[in-house]
Amino acid sequence: MAAGTNAQSAFDYAVDYPRIVAQSSDPKSTNYYPALRKRFVANDPKLTSNELLALQIGHTRQPAYHPYADIDVERGLYDLNAGGHFTAALELAASYQRRNPLSLMLNLEKAYALSKAGQADSAAIYLNNYKRLMETLLASGDGDKKPYFVLSPIDGQILITRFWQGELGVMGSSFDKKGNMLDMLEMKSKSKEKTKVYLFNIQHARVTMLK
Repeated sequence: MAAGTNAQSAFDYAVDYPRIVAQSSDPKSTNYYPALRKRFVANDPKLTSNELLALQIGHTRQPAYHPYADIDVERGLYDLNAGGHFTAALELAASYQRRNPLSLMLNLEKAYALSKAGQADSAAIYLNNYKRLMETLLASGDGDKKPYFVLSPIDGQILITRFWQGELGVMGSSFDKKGNMLDMLEMKSKSKEKTKVYLFNIQHARVTMLK
């Protein structure tokens, strides 16, 4: 994957993931994690889709990456906003953001809480982060022969229910031919007459959990 363009190159998990992981710790690489993270936190509009994907891949090797434990935090954000506790949601978001500014749920729920708190300009920043991260997710594969790359095991659910406004059906898991773990999520059409199963690569989350 060559950086420097807005169009994301075809991503091959088996080939590109280990290569980018190695680059993420190399200060001379354009995919150096600390540099990419600094640009993301500063809302650098020049970050490309390739760089955003490299940033997420680099994050999977950081001590702060706890994908399964963080599900409770991400759902906690949703519950606080759903209950109208926007100040508490913003406090939790600020704490979580220091560890994982790349969370889809964090950026979406913080945008919502900020909008409810009357901070429209700040809300727009986090909503834009959410959209850019989602676009990067969608560019990482096709959800079929090339499963989407996701940071959190619930990102696929967010894509289907929040971004696509679909209804979640049967959920399961499987492995690809190389032993990588995949989430299998069914999306139902509004008429519920048609369904489609999407695949999400969560092997890196599984490896982290098993350590």
